Amino acid sequence: MNIKRMISLTLATTLSISLLCGCGSASENETTEAAWPSDDVTIYVPAGAGGSSDTLVRQYAERMEEITGRNFIIVNDTTGANSVAYETVRNAEPDGLTLLAYHGGMCLQYASGQYDHSLDEFTVLGNLTSDDLAGCGVWVPADSPFNTFEELIAYAKEHPGELKAGVETNNLDHLIAAIIQERFDVEFSIVSAGSNAEKIPLLMGNNLDVCFLSPAGVADYQTSGDLKCLIMLGEGRTDLLPEVPALVESGEDSITLSVFFFLAGPADIPEDICQAVDQVIAEISEDDSIYEVLDTYGLEWIYSSQEDAQEAASKMQQAYIEAYAAME
Repeated sequence: MNIKRMISLTLATTLSISLLCGCGSASENETTEAAWPSDDVTIYVPAGAGGSSDTLVRQYAERMEEITGRNFIIVNDTTGANSVAYETVRNAEPDGLTLLAYHGGMCLQYASGQYDHSLDEFTVLGNLTSDDLAGCGVWVPADSPFNTFEELIAYAKEHPGELKAGVETNNLDHLIAAIIQERFDVEFSIVSAGSNAEKIPLLMGNNLDVCFLSPAGVADYQTSGDLKCLIMLGEGRTDLLPEVPALVESGEDSITLSVFFFLAGPADIPEDICQAVDQVIAEISEDDSIYEVLDTYGLEWIYSSQEDAQEAASKMQQAYIEAYAAME
């Protein structure tokens, strides 16, 4: 077991002991454990079915079902640029039965004005991944003439507005595209191309020239020869594509933002429900099989308590507000 998994196990065990020590009797403990879920749980995922976000959440949902004995129903809803999913959860009863599983893209949508409500208006119940420090990769079609990031940038400088960059409007990759354009003094033709599940076929079909994608769920396209990843924009290489260089190796600063996955519900969820959800997530953190799943996406996870996850989400929200403001 690696050191990060040992940390998660230690934190989860500490949580369980502290909660048990706070219980005055067995009946009180049973009440806490039974606080959630009182019925089947619906988790809204603002991403296409079959994509990496959807698949990751379903892995957690399966384990929650095993622990609680309840059904966990996944609803993929990207309607209204994800706002329908957000609002469905925000306006739900605070009983922990209607939840949202997503990542920092929601924070960017708030920062850009596309969605009117901050993550601080939700109850963040836990983190499902840690920050992806490898960040996004710069991806091109397999038969693209560009074999390095430097070649891509050089061409973009000479041909402003010619290269079509596919992004999900006001999402993380849109901000990444804007940062690249400003830092390297280039201009792409920005194309609203939807989620990764929608962008990838467009890129493979040469309908797009470049996309900025996390290697999670995409790395196999390089292995199969369907796409090429030119560079990783984060703080180093990724184990999923160890042959792909990192931007920092050229002396440039990394281009990455906090993007961890979280589980959230409406505001004002009672403390006993928050604790019960926390206990379930802590129990999942003790299961080695979840780390095997995360490894396939090049993701890490160090379990955080509900309070720490809420604080981290608030910091993530503020970071996106500041980053977006700097781009205007």
